[in-house]
Amino acid sequence: MSGKEQVLEAMPKMPEESTYAEVVEGLQLLAAIREGQEQIRRGQTVPHEQVEKEWRSWITT
Repeated sequence: MSGKEQVLEAMPKMPEESTYAEVVEGLQLLAAIREGQEQIRRGQTVPHEQVEKEWRSWITT
């Protein structure tokens, strides 16, 4: 499905009172989810066990 088709499918699901900014934000979220799904399909993931070992270092400043 093309990006345009995905947008046209998503639009009717958004509330009628959505602002332009909310629509854009929703579409950006949809794009990020789709990209994550593609990364999973390509095997570009981090095993859960590795995340458990490393997550603290990701959030320390």
